[in-house]
Amino acid sequence: MDDRLHTMWSIVAHLHSVLDSKELRKAYNTCLPKLSDYSTRMSHNKALYQAIVDIASSDAYPTIYAVKRRHHSK
Repeated sequence: MDDRLHTMWSIVAHLHSVLDSKELRKAYNTCLPKLSDYSTRMSHNKALYQAIVDIASSDAYPTIYAVKRRHHSK
């Protein structure tokens, strides 16, 4: 989900930098607090952190990581 959000926001931020307009500036500035709030909530989410710790410390993690490496190398 973060990758999709980052990809979308990168396009918006680029357009804001090179082809700014009143409408785009308004939309951009409306979204900034929402993105900040999302980022803060995700980085302070104890349940998400614990899930990551649990996965990383599981016996299955080496297998999961190997699948990810294969997926990203394609």
